Amino acid sequence: MNKYAPDNELYPTDPQKRARVDDLLFFDACVLYDRFGQYVYPAAFGGESLNEEKKQKLDDGLGFLDHYIKQNGGYVAGDKLTVADLSCVASVSSMKATGVVDLSKFENITAWLAKCESEVVAYEEANGEGAKSFGG
Repeated sequence: MNKYAPDNELYPTDPQKRARVDDLLFFDACVLYDRFGQYVYPAAFGGESLNEEKKQKLDDGLGFLDHYIKQNGGYVAGDKLTVADLSCVASVSSMKATGVVDLSKFENITAWLAKCESEVVAYEEANGEGAKSFGG
């Protein structure tokens, strides 16, 4: 973003807003997707049973995301779509595609995911197809 679109709102230049986006990018990588992987990958690739304790940790992470979306008025890191949303939407849509994560209890996530699917240019080609393939 710095090189190709330095003034784009997807990655704000204001230091406080950028720090919040960075925080949520790290949250996605180190909490949200990590917990999803710990819950799903042993079953998907190792033949293990889904672990209820790991599911609860993932649900806790999703609860944090749901709160961030509510707190920020509909997006994960602020009042506009950012690269943090794009990162988190990839994780959450993969979760949804597997069918093993119940997103219906997270109303803010559900509304945010639908909003991202409609707002992100070429969402289906950029993310939807891959998420469905991953879920399969």
